[in-house]
Amino acid sequence: HTLRRVVARENMAVNDEWICDKGRFLHQHVDHPQRLTTPLIRENGELRPATWDEAVARVVDAFEHIAEQHGPNAVGGIAAGRVSNESGYLLQKFFRQCVGRVCRPSPTLRRAT
Repeated sequence: HTLRRVVARENMAVNDEWICDKGRFLHQHVDHPQRLTTPLIRENGELRPATWDEAVARVVDAFEHIAEQHGPNAVGGIAAGRVSNESGYLLQKFFRQCVGRVCRPSPTLRRAT
């Protein structure tokens, strides 16, 4: 199967059936042959496949350790202006729920379409 297009879920009360242009048209990476489909964790200088739960837990542990050592402002996330609105939302949700930190989007992310 090949992904050919992305459409919004019909919910007129929320999004009038619209998604951002990037979310709709920039989906070629989904079927790219070099796309990683499993997280990789580096151990002893080598990458090994891991579960998503293990990978996310390792990231959260590392962020918590950094925040404990250097304060909560030492941890942050940066998203490129090319990410979709949905990806930007997931990034801030990750920081809010997993790291316990509120994201403050840059003006570039606020304007992203």
